[in-house]
Amino acid sequence: MALLPAECTLDVIHSLKTKYEREMGKVRNRLPLHLGAIYFHRRTPLRAAVDAGRRMLKYDLGCAKDQLWTVESIEQKLSLPSGLATGTQQFDQTIAVTIKNDDDRCLTWYVPAKMGDGQTPDKWYPYIFIQNDVSDRQHTFKALPPKSDGSNEKCWLVHAEELRAGDRVYFTSATFDFQWLDSAGERFEIAYNNGKRPNHLIRPFLLDELTTIRKAWDTIAGNNGLTANQIYALRDLIEIKRENWKPSADNWEQDCQQQTGMFWLFCRDAINNANWKSKPEKESVFQLTDWAVSGLLADVIQLYMGVMKQKPQREENNEQSE
Repeated sequence: MALLPAECTLDVIHSLKTKYEREMGKVRNRLPLHLGAIYFHRRTPLRAAVDAGRRMLKYDLGCAKDQLWTVESIEQKLSLPSGLATGTQQFDQTIAVTIKNDDDRCLTWYVPAKMGDGQTPDKWYPYIFIQNDVSDRQHTFKALPPKSDGSNEKCWLVHAEELRAGDRVYFTSATFDFQWLDSAGERFEIAYNNGKRPNHLIRPFLLDELTTIRKAWDTIAGNNGLTANQIYALRDLIEIKRENWKPSADNWEQDCQQQTGMFWLFCRDAINNANWKSKPEKESVFQLTDWAVSGLLADVIQLYMGVMKQKPQREENNEQSE
């Protein structure tokens, strides 16, 4: 655990994420990293904050170890996320594996295909447990998967280069979680059941969704976005309807996939009718709608405005002009 200023926390977590992906890129499918942030007021007793941190450290993967993901695409990647290949040559050849789980959450795994000299093909490390048949693939072997029930049944592994679209693979994802301690008692909300927070729709986030979190904030609070009052009004409108209508998790996942359903359509109309400085494109509206339906948008607003006290860009620009 480390004590940091609240405004620096996301930057530090982004740096840790980049370092993790760089150093564990070949094995991140089976060696996940779990990061958490406890935000608290300066008057909060330190023992309460430390206890909250310890509770978050007790993150239990549960059945997340057994989660199957579907390979969406495989491609040789030349352009990489900023800082990923800094100080190493193993990313001189990179395999970008895009996978999606049954909850329709998606991530891209950048697999270094070279050893540290940038020349030798890595035939030893980047293997992934796979469910379907591998009889027609060259680089395979059997080993014990890290199952949640401790079973000792061996499973096939295949080299990342030989993955194909449609493959069903076992991938234990890295996660990020946060909690705002408005009072010392809120630390008792930190609990996990099979890798999920019982009282939160989408937490913990995938570590890869840190980019999505920043994108959601930039979209809603950028130069062409909304003011603080408008953001809070939009959030309250959506969350009140969620409380009244109580859409099930299965329903909102299906609605986001098909862009249908009463709650999804309500969120889309609420976003469309907000007082934007410049109305976002149709694609951005649909993205914001998916984020609103899943609960991610409400978490982003709490994190940036409620916790880190950041102001939308429109208000900062108005203050500077005055």
